[in-house]
Parts: sequence; C-alpha cells; structure tokens
Amino acid sequence: MSNPHVPNDKKRAKVIAFTCAGFTQEEVARYLNIDIKTLVKYYKQELDEAKYEKIGELSDIAYQLARAGDQKMLEFVLKCRGRWSYYKPPEDDKKSNTDTLIEKLIDRL
Repeated sequence: MSNPHVPNDKKRAKVIAFTCAGFTQEEVARYLNIDIKTLVKYYKQELDEAKYEKIGELSDIAYQLARAGDQKMLEFVLKCRGRWSYYKPPEDDKKSNTDTLIEKLIDRL
C-alpha cells in the first residue's frame, strides 16, 4: 500500500507557480509524482487561484493594449467582455447604424 499524499506549503506554491507559468495539470502532477486525480483533490484551490491570476494578468494586458488604440485588441475586449458583435448593432445605439461602437470608443481614447 502506498503512502497517502501530504500537501505542504512548498508543494502548494509550486502548483500555483507552475500553473501560472502555463504547465498543464498533467505536467504539474508528474512533477509532484502524483496522479492527476490526487492533484485536483488536494490542490483544487491552488489550481483555481492560479487560473484566475493568469486570466487577470492577461486581461490587464488586453485592456492596456485596447486603451492604447490596438484595433484588434479593442474588438477582442468588446466581443468578449461587452458582448459586442458586427452583426448586431449595440442595443443602446439607436442614432446611427453607420457608426460602429468601435469607432465611438476610439474617438473617446
């Protein structure tokens, strides 16, 4: 019978660091020499924390690029966070179908 896995602060920190660095759960589990089920069982909070930390970091970069005038990133942010679409005019814009939401936002920058 094998010894049960015992998490500690050092292992928790490694899980967060490796996950933030882009390693897969399989790779992190292999590094800790445990099964992926064990990884998820004992480190769910750390895996979630790392995922949200990385998403937050990337979101900050996306917003910075959009605010700096990067057209593609502006469209991306509006589509993802603003539910904006080329195919459907914004609901709050009844004045003109020729002005797009992107053009208005670029004018505000």
